Amino acid sequence: MKEGALQVKPKQEIVKELIGIIRGDTEQGNQEYRETIRTLSTISQRLAVSLGASSTQSSSAPVIASPRETPQDETLELEMLLLQYSDVLAKLENLRRVDQIKLLDFAKYLKNRQGQKYVYMFYQSEFIPQIDTRILSQFESLYQDNPAML
Repeated sequence: MKEGALQVKPKQEIVKELIGIIRGDTEQGNQEYRETIRTLSTISQRLAVSLGASSTQSSSAPVIASPRETPQDETLELEMLLLQYSDVLAKLENLRRVDQIKLLDFAKYLKNRQGQKYVYMFYQSEFIPQIDTRILSQFESLYQDNPAML
């Protein structure tokens, strides 16, 4: 805060504004985080369904594919889903990462400032949707001849 802030506004009003800023930032970060988890969950489910369908088709009697659902289309869809899963997982890791150097630099900056200071760091246990290892094993066996898919 600037030195003359208490002369311009009462303390309660300043506190209310600061809490509003913190709340807004926290809600925005939480919304992005939840959306990323939701996207990861959706992709995981789609992968499980696609891989499950692939394994049942390959293990049963030959199935006549519809014009849009050729093995190439199926492989392309799986490739896209795996790439999306990888990208969203990397985004999630970026959201979770705390840059310790920046945090320490911020602490040094605050230490040199006069007055009382508080730094809050929010942590939340989480569930990260993952692809079932059994499904991944089936996927690897289905596409063992295709190194790009592996």
